Amino acid sequence: MLLADALRGAALCAWLFCLACLSPAVWRILRRRGRYLDPIWGLVFMLAINRVTFITRLSLELSHLTAGLLAIAMGAVTLSFQRHDR
Repeated sequence: MLLADALRGAALCAWLFCLACLSPAVWRILRRRGRYLDPIWGLVFMLAINRVTFITRLSLELSHLTAGLLAIAMGAVTLSFQRHDR
C-alpha cells in the first residue's frame, strides 16, 4: 500500500506540473487570443483535470463529468480541425 500511495502522489505532482505548463495556452483561449495549436493544449488541460479528479478521488461524479466534457470537446475540436484543414 505504501508504494501505491507514493506512486499516486508522484502522479498527482506530475499532472499538477502539466496543468501549470498548460495554463498559458488556456489563458490565451479564454481571452480569445489563442494560437493555432492552443485548442489541442486546452484538450490536454481538460485531460489533466480529469486525471487529477481521478487520482485524488474527489468525486466519482466529477470524474465522470470531466471525462464526458473532454469527450465532447475532443469531438468538436477534431471536427473543427478537419473542416479547416485543406
